[in-house]
Amino acid sequence: MINKILKLIMLIIVSIMIFTVYTYAFSIEPSINNVSVKPGEEIIFKVKSDEKIVATNFKLNYDNEAFELVRSNTSGLNVAEKNGKIACIYADMSGVGTDNFEIILKAKLSNKSVNFGLEDAKFRAVNAKTSYTGSQIDGIETIINVKTTEDINTNTIVNETQNSANNVVTNSNTADNTTSQDTKLPQAGEKNILIKLIILFVLLILVNKIRLDRLKEIK
Repeated sequence: MINKILKLIMLIIVSIMIFTVYTYAFSIEPSINNVSVKPGEEIIFKVKSDEKIVATNFKLNYDNEAFELVRSNTSGLNVAEKNGKIACIYADMSGVGTDNFEIILKAKLSNKSVNFGLEDAKFRAVNAKTSYTGSQIDGIETIINVKTTEDINTNTIVNETQNSANNVVTNSNTADNTTSQDTKLPQAGEKNILIKLIILFVLLILVNKIRLDRLKEIK
């Protein structure tokens, strides 16, 4: 009875090992060099494999409104935007292969959160007769999130422009007020002079009258 149980356990362990080897026969590591960018800045989506690859094709999921495809950064890797995804095809007829695939994209919009990931992937390793697909590829389900932030320089320019415009309006108002005050001051001075002349004229009349009165008294 014990032997049967041990054999059953061994069978289960062997089955698990075989299944694990089959499931993860090949491994990739997707990555992005920068997960926080401003509009106009570029990112590099990379796929690193644990074997040299002579042929592959896969699709890159992303948001084509927030990012645009720039170019492939791997010799022999052809990339093109199709139906909102980036179709990637690589083939090395020399048989040397590569273990690194790079795609360059540029951010277009700010305040976006974009997930990057692979789908429909097939990888043919050097000297392999068949391609790795689906559950045979460890890392195929990796999702990388990239956030786009506001362009600080653009906001600074806008704010400086607005401040400059406000300063121009303020200076213009100040100049107008100064002009108005300068215009009114001479008018006030003229009124004061006129009042003084009238008072002086009245005093002269009074003085003359007093003198005349005294002269009459003397006579």
